[in-house]
Amino acid sequence: MESAEISGKERRKHARVCPEGLLCDVGEVLNISAGGVRLLTKRALKDPVELRFWRGKDGVVLSATIVWSRREGFRQHVIGLQFADPSQVQIQKLMDIALRGGEDWNTGSVGDLFDQLGK
Repeated sequence: MESAEISGKERRKHARVCPEGLLCDVGEVLNISAGGVRLLTKRALKDPVELRFWRGKDGVVLSATIVWSRREGFRQHVIGLQFADPSQVQIQKLMDIALRGGEDWNTGSVGDLFDQLGK
C-alpha cells in the first residue's frame, strides 16, 4: 500500500541554497530559494514582511508572507517565508547575489544600498 503523504522536499518547487555572506535586514539567512527564505530572527514577525537582501553594493527588496514560525529559544525564532509575487527581475537579482562568493560581502554601506533601492 502506498502512502498518500508527500514529503516537504517533494512539495518544493525550487531548490534551496545556504548562502554564506548574504545579508538580510530582518535576520540571518539559513537557506533561500526562488520561492522563499528561512530566517533566524530575534523576534517574531507579522505579515506582510518586507525583506531587504544584500551582498556588497548589490541588493534587492522583496515582500513575503509567513508560512510557518517556531520559537527556538530566548529571542530566537526560525521563520519560513514565501515571497509574494516577485518579478523575474527580482528573483534573478536575488539568486545572483545569493550564489555569489563571499569575497565582497562587507563592502559598501547598508545606508547607501537602501538609498539606491529607494527605501
